[in-house]
Amino acid sequence: MNENKDINIDEVEEVEEVEEIITITLDDDSELDCHVLLTFDIEDKDYIALLPVDSDEVYLYSYEEMEDGELELANIEDEEEFQKAADEFYSQLGIEDDECCGDEDCDCESSDDCDCSHH
Repeated sequence: MNENKDINIDEVEEVEEVEEIITITLDDDSELDCHVLLTFDIEDKDYIALLPVDSDEVYLYSYEEMEDGELELANIEDEEEFQKAADEFYSQLGIEDDECCGDEDCDCESSDDCDCSHH
């Protein structure tokens, strides 16, 4: 399983200490230990936010819980679906993600009215 698009944990002001750690297997068969930051659902689909141990990049995946209790993770391939999941992640943590893209050449005031394609 490849790492999914990521979110920098530095954007998150305060994350409570997370105790649950899971190990995921990447596409190259290497294993990665990750803290489970949170799970949430959007329109009856489950998502998980993972923070690899010793990293500041948060990975978002969709997942399905199997009968044996194991989680089957899947990359979020669709850009619109990923954005919805990222928005919900920020919302769950009380962070508003409506700032401009940060490009100095962009004159938008929020990502909602931006057409610079940086979002």
